[in-house]
Amino acid sequence: MTETIQTALSFHQQGRLPEAEKAYRSVLAQSPEQFEALHFLGILKMQQGKPRDAMPLLSRAAASRPQDAAVLCNLGVAFLALDRHEEALAACDRSLALQPQDPETLYNRSIALTHLKRPQEALDGFDKLLTIKPTHVNALFNRGNLLVGQGRYPEALQSFERALTIEPDFVVAQHNRGNVLLGLGRFEEALAAFDRVLVTAPSHPEALNSRAIALKHLRRFDEALASVERALALDANLISALVTRANLLLEIGRPAEALTSLDQAAALRTDDPEILYNRGIVLNLLGRFTEALASYEQALRRNPNHADMLTNRAVTLLQLGRAQDALEGYDQALAANPTHVEARFNRGNVLLHLDRPEEALRNFDHALAGRPDHPGALAGRSLALNVLGRHAEALECCDRALAILPDHVESHVNRGAALNGLDRCDEALADLARALALQPDHADALNIRRFALGKLGRQEEADAIAERLQALQRGEPSRNADPSKS
Repeated sequence: MTETIQTALSFHQQGRLPEAEKAYRSVLAQSPEQFEALHFLGILKMQQGKPRDAMPLLSRAAASRPQDAAVLCNLGVAFLALDRHEEALAACDRSLALQPQDPETLYNRSIALTHLKRPQEALDGFDKLLTIKPTHVNALFNRGNLLVGQGRYPEALQSFERALTIEPDFVVAQHNRGNVLLGLGRFEEALAAFDRVLVTAPSHPEALNSRAIALKHLRRFDEALASVERALALDANLISALVTRANLLLEIGRPAEALTSLDQAAALRTDDPEILYNRGIVLNLLGRFTEALASYEQALRRNPNHADMLTNRAVTLLQLGRAQDALEGYDQALAANPTHVEARFNRGNVLLHLDRPEEALRNFDHALAGRPDHPGALAGRSLALNVLGRHAEALECCDRALAILPDHVESHVNRGAALNGLDRCDEALADLARALALQPDHADALNIRRFALGKLGRQEEADAIAERLQALQRGEPSRNADPSKS
């Protein structure tokens, strides 16, 4: 029997697996609990990618020799392959009790802990392993992934770079390194990392998609779109690339095509809240508010406490004329995230719409406490102050907004209104002219300009604007966009 085992091992080492299996089975036919035959046949089955066949063999071998650390380690590998992570952890613990410094068992144990969503224990295990074997590439790689999951990007970057020092062509590590660089805002370096992946693996769709994201951040939109189209040519069902393409198309002002891309993604993953959320944003931009609301609500059924989704849903409710529902929506968003600046800012807008300027002002102040340079919140605050007759404060607020964003239309309109309220009508006309140069049919700017002209006794010009406003209400296109001639 010993001779047959030796023959089987020889076949096994030569990679002649069918002959090795036949020899192992001949031993087991004579002695069903022969340890070496059970153990090595179990390993052979794992090599063939058949963990279900390996499991009973390795379990019997472990029962035969419960103090053998190697068979317990291999049993843990089989459990991992079958997604039986608790049992894998138990097998690894039994093995480590016998051989505490074994690198592979420490590695498998941390993989099991990762699957069991015990990330800190998994990290501790990888760190222990790396003190024993600093060049364990897979430990460095998986450690990096865990650190990404915890938002510890600088440490993750270091872990991926250590892995790449040992194995420079480790494609997935290079790709993940690039994604970490994206997360750190180091877009040029991220692009270089994805380009290095594509040198080794030119047909890597995920790297092409990630490359497109880096190019988007660098505002190189044509190159980004070409890169994501290459990704989709390789894998038409790559959902992340469909979403990236939609975001790019939205960025370059092609929302209808962006919606088509998101619809493709949604058809592949019908209940993905992020896809449904992005679809709602595009539908909202297209003025399809009822459909946008439905998409947001479908997303929220999957993720009911997502403050961004709740905020955008409330924006759409206001656009549908449901101001009270919108107010309740912002309250839900703020319950989910009390520091959400956009929810607070938009809540102020709803309160203005409901003619509650004092409350609106408090909301704009709250938003500005979180983000002092928010032009929209500054514009909302100036509008509330104008409604309350506090024109000098409104003027100061507009100046703050325009110092941040000189072409902010609403701030020019509100500045014109403040100056008009202070009877500085000539100055008001200059701000309103700037607003109308940016947005020729802005009804509020036209209306305030009409009042300012009336105050200055320029009634013929004021009447011309009144006619223009009536034409806009009838849906007629503007025939004269030059405010100086209004």
